[in-house]
Amino acid sequence: MGVKLHCAYDDTGDLVFIKDRIEKNRLFYCPYCKEEVFSKKGTIREHHFSHKPDTERSANFETILHFESKHYLAKKINENDGEGIELPFDLGEYIPALELLKKRAGISDQTTISLSEIKSFYDVTSALTETVIPGSQFIADILGFIKEDNKNLAIEVFVSHESDNGKIKFFKLKHFPYLELIPFHNEKGEI
Repeated sequence: MGVKLHCAYDDTGDLVFIKDRIEKNRLFYCPYCKEEVFSKKGTIREHHFSHKPDTERSANFETILHFESKHYLAKKINENDGEGIELPFDLGEYIPALELLKKRAGISDQTTISLSEIKSFYDVTSALTETVIPGSQFIADILGFIKEDNKNLAIEVFVSHESDNGKIKFFKLKHFPYLELIPFHNEKGEI
């Protein structure tokens, strides 16, 4: 069984997501093997791009989810459109003051924050994928550029493994803001 692709490159080299409006009679290419794929947007099955039935592909769901997630988030940051992307997070039990505040204010252990709120808080103006983190040998899945000169926000996408200890140590030592997100597709096939 083939893996459903939620994005593909169009004939101009732009990355297109299946949930966007797709024109008929347009060529699309797999982001992994560069072979032609077809958009499938019917009424019965989940919308997706698909290879020809007789082709074998080596990409698996985890690599596709990782690729799609980082490019989708970077695209949303660059389009200044992150309002509908809710990121759940655990407030944690490791900070005593926060634990006390949660109990007194009746705040639950989990909450959400939108991508646009993160973008606004850090004043991120744009983002690139797979970019070297300034002052290091590490590569960020997404590097957000903060309005203030020479400042960045790193976003790591955790699908098959967490960020390595060296990268996390660098972030902490340099007080470099970073997020590690765990992506998933919802019931509509959206990231």
